[in-house]
Amino acid sequence: MHILRYIVSALLLLISLHAQSEYIDQIKVVDRCTHLTEVVTVKSLGIKGVLYEDFEAPKAIRACQKSIKEHPDDPHVQFLMARAYTKAGRYEEGFDLTKKSCQSGDIGGCTLLGGYYDHGLYQRNHDKKKSYLLYLWSCSKGDPQACHNLAIHIENKRRYVPKDSKSKKDYLLETCMSGIYGQACVVYANHMYFKTIEYDKDLHEYTNYKACINGHNNSCGELEKLLKTNKDPLQKQKLFYSMQTSCDNGNAKACRKVGGFYNRGGKTRLNHLLALTQYEEGCNSGAERFSCWYAGRYRISKVEGVVQDIPLGIKYFEKSCYIGMNTFACYDLAKFYLFTDEARYQDKSKAIKPLERACKIGNVRSLYLGCDQKIDICCQAKKRYAEKHKKP
Repeated sequence: MHILRYIVSALLLLISLHAQSEYIDQIKVVDRCTHLTEVVTVKSLGIKGVLYEDFEAPKAIRACQKSIKEHPDDPHVQFLMARAYTKAGRYEEGFDLTKKSCQSGDIGGCTLLGGYYDHGLYQRNHDKKKSYLLYLWSCSKGDPQACHNLAIHIENKRRYVPKDSKSKKDYLLETCMSGIYGQACVVYANHMYFKTIEYDKDLHEYTNYKACINGHNNSCGELEKLLKTNKDPLQKQKLFYSMQTSCDNGNAKACRKVGGFYNRGGKTRLNHLLALTQYEEGCNSGAERFSCWYAGRYRISKVEGVVQDIPLGIKYFEKSCYIGMNTFACYDLAKFYLFTDEARYQDKSKAIKPLERACKIGNVRSLYLGCDQKIDICCQAKKRYAEKHKKP
């Protein structure tokens, strides 16, 4: 009943937010700049939403410079360009552009301008009251980032915040439930965990669920713990759906877990194919080291229901070994080059590099295999390992 009460009250609060959610309506240009920089998630437009700390500034700047050249008078494009500049620490350019964007009526631009005043990013120009007013206006127009920032002002008990203002938990819950800014769900769940917001078991599970399906991996892990702790009879179904949705929203580790569900579901043609699909998604969307490793094993081996593709399997192993630093993948790649039945792929020289890498990191099987192949670094590491584990 608690969760229903909270949801009903939050839905009532959301009516005004959705009725005038002008933020999404102002997105007229959807291009590479939008996908690399946009704050909110808009599934109908294919926009996943990028948190400030997550996007790559150089790549975003290049894309947004091209976008603003094509759409110089679009205030929202100006805001996205300003956001990219801000991430890169180019505050003068960011401030001028976001001020221009806000003055033209862009909601995101006013939120970012509030951030400049809030944190004194340009010329140490702090003005907390001005930032609060900008956040308040943007939040009323449907910007979830602004609502999230308002909650922080309220939490810090700023003297200019009216006493009859909505509470931080109302702002956070509204923003979380909007579905377009998952970070608010993360923050709300964390407040509950640390008891800075009154704890409610159902609501704690719900906000972690909302954060998880928005692609936040830590929240997926917390959701899994909660479902097990609460001994939920539907925990497998709930977890599967949450992980699948999280994977679809860019959480590569969730893709690996969904692949594991299929892998453990029985060795059938369909399960093999579904597991591989998830592992490849996890590998391609985030170079998730275990997803790449498992995808490589599927592609190199002869597995029922899967088209064998050795070059692709090698590519996945290399990605897991060199980018993901997964020594198991390094070992499997080396072993493949040394012992494969496919004569055209047998190549001891290609096995040396992954074995050296695995030996440096400390993969025990690689120490022995590498030393058998007369690789000096592996023999030295094997000797150190043997001395360390020598029985008294």
